[in-house]
Amino acid sequence: MAPLLALFLAALMGLPLAQALDCHVCAYNGENCFNPMRCPSMVTYCMTTRIYASTTACCQYDLCNGAGRATPGALALALAPVLLAALRGLL
Repeated sequence: MAPLLALFLAALMGLPLAQALDCHVCAYNGENCFNPMRCPSMVTYCMTTRIYASTTACCQYDLCNGAGRATPGALALALAPVLLAALRGLL
């Protein structure tokens, strides 16, 4: 029972959080990239492109077109040993 509970909790931690995300929005000259923009709840990524009028798409984690935050892939790599141990306990 305990390995099954551990597997369930590990899977639950891997689910995306249901919250609105913030993405950086750059001004048309590209110098002001620190204005957070609230994203819709169903977006998957964030990217600001430099064209005549800057466009912004949103992401799965806050301010993902900025630097320094951990990505969901890093979280999955960190949880991999826990999942393997739980699966080994079930076999």
